[in-house]
Amino acid sequence: LKLAASIHNYKSVILVDFGSSHNFISEHLASQITPWTPLPHSMTVRVADGAALRCTHEIVNCSWSVQGSLFTTTFKILPLDCYDAILGMEWLESFSPM
Repeated sequence: LKLAASIHNYKSVILVDFGSSHNFISEHLASQITPWTPLPHSMTVRVADGAALRCTHEIVNCSWSVQGSLFTTTFKILPLDCYDAILGMEWLESFSPM
């Protein structure tokens, strides 16, 4: 499922992927948003093509909206190419519209 959304007032495409364990935001979009928070422990993430990517930072309580509904989500930062963000199981488990 793809969502046309706004993340910090930037038009964005979000993939809803409940096969993903965490929520991710692209480095490109994250570079427009501050502050980045270092993870206490870096993590390795295996992406759909089988590649392993290192994640060292996140954006905590990032605001975004879709169809007039506002949300706040913590996103891990990864070099994503196809989407601006990915919502995984972490989002579903902590779902809380603003």
